[in-house]
Amino acid sequence: MVDTIMARRFRQFKYRCHQHYKNETDKVKARENPIEEVNIDDWKLLCDHFDSVQFKKRSDINVDNRSQVLYPHTTGAKSLSQRIFELNEKEKTANSEKTNDGVEPSNGEQQNDS
Repeated sequence: MVDTIMARRFRQFKYRCHQHYKNETDKVKARENPIEEVNIDDWKLLCDHFDSVQFKKRSDINVDNRSQVLYPHTTGAKSLSQRIFELNEKEKTANSEKTNDGVEPSNGEQQNDS
């Protein structure tokens, strides 16, 4: 859970950094004007990263992919992977419960689903 929260916060931080960089039209000025949380040396490294061919290529691919999404998922606040996990847990619980006649199968018996 802590890992998930930290990963989300880091993604948000990277997004804020990139937005700050993109909002400045003059890239030289952008390099000299870091956001509060970042020192100037680290900011310059981030600017180099934002200007790299690899970053721009990946960004363009992601923009294109997002534009092709016809239907957003409708699982609410939970991610699709969380929903799948919960369904698997529910299935495990259902399989471990007693059979319809109230008797748990013994170790040698298999449960008949028919």
